[in-house]
Amino acid sequence: MAALEGHRLSGHHRQMINYSLEHLRFLEKPILELDEQIGAKIEALGYTAAVEVATDRTRDERKRRSQRVGGGRPRHGPICVREAFEFVGRGVSRQ
Repeated sequence: MAALEGHRLSGHHRQMINYSLEHLRFLEKPILELDEQIGAKIEALGYTAAVEVATDRTRDERKRRSQRVGGGRPRHGPICVREAFEFVGRGVSRQ
């Protein structure tokens, strides 16, 4: 959302962003349900330790990448859907 600070959004662009945010909100529930189902299957099959090892390796690789020259460049952070809805409606020109 930082990329939109100070920019004027037309009504059309505001509406398109709102459609996208509504769609993201709609997708959150099934994604969370699927995540829970996958977690339950991993646990039931006894793969919890293997998943933890794989997760640790991925985290370590990300850390190594960020320590390389140019790898630690600032990036836009994640933003929750609620914050996005609040941002799109405030402090933005309605022209």
